[in-house]
Amino acid sequence: MDAADEQIDVRGVTGPHRDVVARIAPAVCQIMHCPEPGVAHAIGTGALIRTSGGVAILTAGHVAALGTIGHLRARFNYERTSPGGASAPAVDWDVVIAEHWVDGLDYGLTVACELPGQPPPQNVFEPLRLGSSSALQPGDALLCLHHPNGEPKQCSTGTFIAFADSQLRYRVFTGAQSSGAPLLNMNGEVVAVHRAELSPAGPGAKIGTAIDAIRRTSLGLGK
Repeated sequence: MDAADEQIDVRGVTGPHRDVVARIAPAVCQIMHCPEPGVAHAIGTGALIRTSGGVAILTAGHVAALGTIGHLRARFNYERTSPGGASAPAVDWDVVIAEHWVDGLDYGLTVACELPGQPPPQNVFEPLRLGSSSALQPGDALLCLHHPNGEPKQCSTGTFIAFADSQLRYRVFTGAQSSGAPLLNMNGEVVAVHRAELSPAGPGAKIGTAIDAIRRTSLGLGK
């Protein structure tokens, strides 16, 4: 994977990124919105991380906010087993909002509901590590693991462009339902949460909430 706009199923990644992607992919999940019983729509992507109170799923604030109407569900392991093949059995947990849109930052934290007979995610998937967004230099390579357009989990490569206040600008392939996806450095550490395309006039230029800004603001990720 060398092209900045390339996407590939996470289980099909080869080359220098293969080991990192294999290690971090299980922690990335699809976020579903369930406005009423029996109805579920893919709305974004999230990633399991550690917080001061345990583990939580980090996503975009505008994704988490939909949980104020109906409820949210995190779908782990939604991946193709082979190119063009069937999807692996998914693991679902209902989640509740812990934080979202704090101090104007577009991020959200949700936690799994511990239902009888269902272990919480920390017993199954290893949470991602948080990196430092301020350590990035223009041109640094980035990884994005996400569910673009509701598809099984994909990996895209891209490059960091610049900082803009509490946000990062970067070039990487994304699609609808990529909102909330983790942007990661080459060590597999989260440096931003994907938010949106920068503008229709600049396809490929995207913005995400910097992890350093989230850590300074979030009660769950605070010092």
